[in-house]
Amino acid sequence: MRLNADILYNGLIKTVPVEMTGYKDDSLSLRRPEFYDGNGSVFRKHHLYVTSGERISRRTRCEKGAVILCIGEIPQMSYYTENCCFLSVRQGTDIFALFNTVQEIWNRYDAWSDSLNHTLAHSASMEELAEASASIFQNPILVLDSHFHILAHGGYEGFEEIAEAFESPDSGNLSIHALDEFLKEKEPLFHVREPMLLNIRETSTLSLNLFEGEEYTGSISVEYRNRPHEAGDIPLLKYFSSYILAAMKKNSATVMNDHNVIRRVFRDIIQGMPIDTTHRKYLEDMQIRRRYVCLVLRIRNRYAQIPVQYLIRKVDSVFSRSITFENRSDIISFIESDEAPDSSAWLDTLYEKLSLLMGTMDLKIGISQEFTDPFSARSYYLQALAALENGCRIRPDEILYHFRDYVLYELISNAQADLPLDMYYPDGLRGLIEHDKNSSISYVDTLRIYLNNHMAVTKTARDLFIHRSTLLERLDRIRDILKEDLTDPDIRLQIQILLRALLFKQQP
Repeated sequence: MRLNADILYNGLIKTVPVEMTGYKDDSLSLRRPEFYDGNGSVFRKHHLYVTSGERISRRTRCEKGAVILCIGEIPQMSYYTENCCFLSVRQGTDIFALFNTVQEIWNRYDAWSDSLNHTLAHSASMEELAEASASIFQNPILVLDSHFHILAHGGYEGFEEIAEAFESPDSGNLSIHALDEFLKEKEPLFHVREPMLLNIRETSTLSLNLFEGEEYTGSISVEYRNRPHEAGDIPLLKYFSSYILAAMKKNSATVMNDHNVIRRVFRDIIQGMPIDTTHRKYLEDMQIRRRYVCLVLRIRNRYAQIPVQYLIRKVDSVFSRSITFENRSDIISFIESDEAPDSSAWLDTLYEKLSLLMGTMDLKIGISQEFTDPFSARSYYLQALAALENGCRIRPDEILYHFRDYVLYELISNAQADLPLDMYYPDGLRGLIEHDKNSSISYVDTLRIYLNNHMAVTKTARDLFIHRSTLLERLDRIRDILKEDLTDPDIRLQIQILLRALLFKQQP
């Protein structure tokens, strides 16, 4: 492959004292070295000449983009530095040893290029491409897709903190904390097409966005943990990126499997779309009695900038048998369960498995009842969604909302139809509400607690922290205003439902 003057200089300076001046072409256009014995009339662009000062004639012309590696001083130095890149080593250096050193530099990069081409032609493994390239950059390399899923990494061996930053590379995900820091630094720069030097997690990083046409497809990052950034890294990273993009294209094909079919069916059903005949037949043929629970996950403002696909992969990594996808602004996950999902043990397990997500994000989760028929997925999605929305209103400090705990609230909400709630109030209940507007004592709350306690006077007085006789007097005034027979079970149920609906309406 071709190199440039910066790469040559960085390779030489490790073993040969060398100084570099003059014009440089940053592109990878420099050919392998050739001896210059003084017979040529021009130093041509993109050619590298190894020579000594006494062999260079005053009449030798220099094209812009040529590189001269010279032992000792030369005449008309200013002319050459204006038109070419001049690398000078001290007088007395063995020119043949110097030439061999330069050849070894080219050999190293040619071997890298051969390795990249071989990998791309055979396995197209991005992991192998990254491993082969980590030694060239002498630093770890990380390749992410557009959803910040780890496609490949290389050179991280020996760095224990990798677990904190990327959970573990084998997990396929950046940790939430690392991704948050990555986005803080890079979020406004996703449109940039040139390599960028960033400071991520207190480490200098050379990052290059990847594009397929106009579409952002991911990024490559070189973390400078071993040696500092060198100018030659930029064109080398561009060169490496061409292989990663080619490997992405080769690996982009997907295969149909049970998981993909069920995902497609669930997505179509909850969106009210008809099920493709082929998918329906495929699903019926492979149908196994599976138990599912639907989760609706809603991420609040703090991590709004994190791509949804990243969070989907996080959920799938927590639940190995889950069908997870985005629907509007929520994440929907259908989880297979071996236990009864209504049991406290299962909910405890759910909390434990989601603790990593819940501990770092403002996350709210609605959970449905169990079901086995995948074609009924929409109903159970609506259950989980209702639990989430009712739960966030009624118990905003909680995280997990099970539908069984919010059935009554949902029934009340649906029963109202198009009429406002106060259209269902009997006149007596309106009178209690009007009383409460101008009183420090709430007759509505007293009646609610009294009915919830099955009209037990002693328990109600204890809950209200008042004397029993005081409660009896208050109940007499409530009955005078209400003018309803609370001993009638139908009347009592009606009043209780309306009081619960009123309480629900008052939630923020």
